Amino acid sequence: MEFIKVSEEKDYKCADELFNLLVKYESDFDTIINGACLIDGFNRAISQDEDSFVYYAKDNDNLVGYIYAYLKTKKNKVITSNVIDLEALFVKKEYRLQGVGKELIYLLEKWAKDKYSDYVIEITCLSDNKKALDFYKTLGYREVKTILRK
Repeated sequence: MEFIKVSEEKDYKCADELFNLLVKYESDFDTIINGACLIDGFNRAISQDEDSFVYYAKDNDNLVGYIYAYLKTKKNKVITSNVIDLEALFVKKEYRLQGVGKELIYLLEKWAKDKYSDYVIEITCLSDNKKALDFYKTLGYREVKTILRK
């Protein structure tokens, strides 16, 4: 398994392909997500930001997983730690339960520690996605707030 920082043209396309799979997957849990849309160029734009973390995993020539996080809020008078938002994590179904997601999270945590030292990671997770919620909890994350929608 290879974990690649998104930084070159070939990486943008791979990351966009995996991000599109994530959008389609999440549309099964959230009706406001358009699973038929196609994202093109998203990862080129975000990977240029020094406060963004974008990686993907591949196994030989097979795309396997993707992660995207960014600095949401810098530590300030009100916020006591830098807040990093884990916006997207996706592992293809056939590669789940093999440690890919865990390794992507560990890479994010190492990046956050090296870059900010004083930080928290916030994860937005669809409430109906019980497998994802359980996965994050096994890594030590806990629920701290709920978002309601009407």
